[in-house]
Amino acid sequence: MMGRLSQLLRELLIQHPTDSYLRQHESKIRGNLYLLRRHHQPYERALGSLDEASWETLRHKAMRSFVAGTSRRGKQALFDQLNEAFAYRHLVNKGYKEVAFVPEQQREGLKTPDLTFLRGAERRYCEVKTINRSDAQIVRDDSKDVFDTSLLYSELGQGFERKLTDDIAKAIAQLRSRCWNGMVYVLVQSDDWALNSLSAHVAQVREILRRHAPAVEVCVKFEVSGRNQLTYHPVVGPKP
Repeated sequence: MMGRLSQLLRELLIQHPTDSYLRQHESKIRGNLYLLRRHHQPYERALGSLDEASWETLRHKAMRSFVAGTSRRGKQALFDQLNEAFAYRHLVNKGYKEVAFVPEQQREGLKTPDLTFLRGAERRYCEVKTINRSDAQIVRDDSKDVFDTSLLYSELGQGFERKLTDDIAKAIAQLRSRCWNGMVYVLVQSDDWALNSLSAHVAQVREILRRHAPAVEVCVKFEVSGRNQLTYHPVVGPKP
């Protein structure tokens, strides 16, 4: 049975028949390219966890985010949208009820959060953010030079910290437009795709969250293909 990601890509190919990424996708998958399968299979599993109504909502959002043509980051906007499926699955696995996507709209100049759920009898919301590989890493990927990755990836830089804190601040504003309590779910596509420096990066992210101390729960997932996830609970709870 064809997975939901494959179904979506075929549907997009009908709409964008000249798109090179979509035209090459199936032949690449059949060619058993390790990195492509490593990237796509976690999406198939996450998308498979959605109920039918949630899948239809996310499918339409993903199709709107898709832009025909290519860029240095490929179809990253499409996959950033699909990353909401990982947050959905996380909320379901936590035992929360009535997990669902929120219809997109603006309120007071802010986009609505991505997901809603019940924690006990309380309605809460979840905003999903993605931090992709840096521009510097994209340049390195295109280069034929050899780099000492033990130095490059030993710690997260200031650029990453700025991006993480900015995303969390934006997410908090979106959550506050609906409720006081909520969750920010961040998916990190690290420059260190092999996750050799994962333990150091987890410690650094935890310290960034501690210093900025947002009054919301923050869940950070490292790489779509990994099971590496940390949840930060604020030291000081939100005001009633």
